[in-house]
This record gives sequence, structure tokens and C-alpha cells, in this order.
Amino acid sequence: NKYHSLWLYQWLIEERGDVDREAYLFSTHQNLQFNDRLRLSGRLGYKLEEFLVLGQPFDSDVFMLDSRLIWDLTRRVDFDLHGGALATNGTDELRYAMGFGFNFLLNRGLRLHTGYNFVGFEEQDLDGAGYNAQGFNIGLQYKFDETLFDWGAEE
Repeated sequence: NKYHSLWLYQWLIEERGDVDREAYLFSTHQNLQFNDRLRLSGRLGYKLEEFLVLGQPFDSDVFMLDSRLIWDLTRRVDFDLHGGALATNGTDELRYAMGFGFNFLLNRGLRLHTGYNFVGFEEQDLDGAGYNAQGFNIGLQYKFDETLFDWGAEE
């Protein structure tokens, strides 16, 4: 139970007034547990977009890479250092993110995240939660599984 991997493919179609957009997203999340208190988490994503603006076709591509080195300080508190990079249209435009965060386990499955990114970028499709956005961030996450729905099962 040292290595975990998650893969995603998503196809988006949007129509907004005079702009039609079709996007293809590919991403993977990788986690490597070094020991009981230290792990490395990373994400790699690619997006290909095709736009139709007032009848004119355009396309673009985006690569995103980010990673976090996470130390468990106690059973309920961890600290992370993180960084990322975003490249659009090949490497024509590069943006970077770098920061730190603290995570607090408030209850079983309920986690509070606070952090700060010294530099950052925004990418709505590949980083919808804004983990790489510049400035302060705060988030509340709830993790659940099939046991949550056992309340209605007969004994």
C-alpha cells in the first residue's frame, strides 16, 4: 500500500453565445508513500481545446504538472511544500506555482486545508479547485465511501 495511481479522461462540450468549445482532458494523480510520515503526491494533466468563435476555428493545448511533499506532523496535522508548472501552446507561455499548506483532520473523513502560494496560476479545467492559484487558500474536504450509505441496510 505504498503507491497509488488515478487516471482521468474527460470530454467537455460548451456552447456560450458566439463561442463553442470542445475540450479533451487527460490527467493522472500519483502518490508514493516513503514511510509512515512522508509521502509525495503529483499530478500531470493535458488539455486540448478547440474553439469556434464567430465561425472561426481556434485551438490550444495546455500541460500542467504539480507535486506536493507531505509530512505528517501528528495523526491529525500535516504540512506540505508544493510547486507546479503550466505550459500553454507548447512552451510558448510558462507559469509557475510554489507554496506551502497545513491540513487538519477535524473528524473522520473531514479535512480542513489552509495554505499560501507565493506565485501561482489558474487553470479552470485541470485545476478546478485552485490549488495552484496565487495567494491564500482554504478548503474543506469530506471523504466518504459506501459505508456512508449502510444506514438503510437491513441487519
